[in-house]
Amino acid sequence: MPLKEVGKEYEELPFDDMRLQDYLQELVCNENSGEKIYEFVSDEYDEMVAEDKEKWKKRLEFIEVIGNTNIIFGEEDE
Repeated sequence: MPLKEVGKEYEELPFDDMRLQDYLQELVCNENSGEKIYEFVSDEYDEMVAEDKEKWKKRLEFIEVIGNTNIIFGEEDE
């Protein structure tokens, strides 16, 4: 499966709401060590659990797959 097809069924987290560019700059400059991003994602996941725990579990399973360095995703032209 091509990489751009992986995860299409999962909604993106609303990073626009958190001023991602500012947080990435702070992260790169080591000003907050990712604390704000962690808090944002943690809050979003808390909401997901409250709304639909099974959907949240499937998202975590997906993250485990894409984070697994033993899995190789196909190229676009395969």
